[in-house]
Amino acid sequence: MSIGIENRYYFREYPNFDEIGVIFEKFGDGQIRYWHDVGHAKVQENLGITRPNQLLEAYGRFLIGVHLHDVNGYSDHHVPGSGGVDFDLLKKYLKDDTIKILEIHPRESEKDLMIGVNFLKAMGFD
Repeated sequence: MSIGIENRYYFREYPNFDEIGVIFEKFGDGQIRYWHDVGHAKVQENLGITRPNQLLEAYGRFLIGVHLHDVNGYSDHHVPGSGGVDFDLLKKYLKDDTIKILEIHPRESEKDLMIGVNFLKAMGFD
């Protein structure tokens, strides 16, 4: 069994970028893995806290899974393809066994959800 440490939405939440590094320094050779939330990463990027893919560059070797959703400004959990997340850039960090979970807000319609699923399929996400 592995435990995925997820990057956070708010800069004040634990763990932040540096704290994730400390966790992997201490436990990186065990079952502690990295769970990348693309929306949280994009919001932190939009706020100027991190640069694009900084988290994946630093912790991608520990990647176990991703939450897939899109971001409009500072609002996340939108259907993929409807916002500013660069899913093409994300793909190079994913492995065949990377767990992929759609994390979409209930306010999104079923029709829009299917558009997002088809967007991801067209980009080669399975």
